[in-house]
Amino acid sequence: MTTPRGFAASLTPLSRSVRAFLACAALVVASALVLPAGHAHATTTTTLPSSTTYRAQLLAGVNHQRTIRGLPALRLSSCLNDSYAQPWAVYMAVHHTMVHQSMSRMLTGCHVSIAAEDIGAGAVSAASMVSAWMASPDHRANILDSHLRYIGVGAAHYHSVTWYAVLDFAGPITG
Repeated sequence: MTTPRGFAASLTPLSRSVRAFLACAALVVASALVLPAGHAHATTTTTLPSSTTYRAQLLAGVNHQRTIRGLPALRLSSCLNDSYAQPWAVYMAVHHTMVHQSMSRMLTGCHVSIAAEDIGAGAVSAASMVSAWMASPDHRANILDSHLRYIGVGAAHYHSVTWYAVLDFAGPITG
């Protein structure tokens, strides 16, 4: 049985001039998440849901966690989704790695003032992946951050039952 592993990164809001200055030197804070084997539910068959289905389940799970706490649901952003989250999930799956991508690229590429990222990997259902993120203080903080309004969701696997998942969050669009 594989347990999900994850990393959370966040970037605090910056003024436009400071963001431009620090574009190449964005600080990314990451923490590892490993759950006890009994805590996660492993995928028991070799038939996996489609990436589209898994991504939709991740989004529904994250938005459920927000709405039950009185927070607005995150809106899917095509910029975060198509340019960052899904391509990064594919990259991690192909290379069997868990690393963060540049938050500064996301800030400028999607014209947002704050950005954060949760990543995870495991042979688990989307619901178990969301549960694992919610059990981690850093991941949970990103999911429940009221300043974050947009999301991109990525999920991929490559010749295995291990899902590589990415949640890219962003705050207000600046222009």
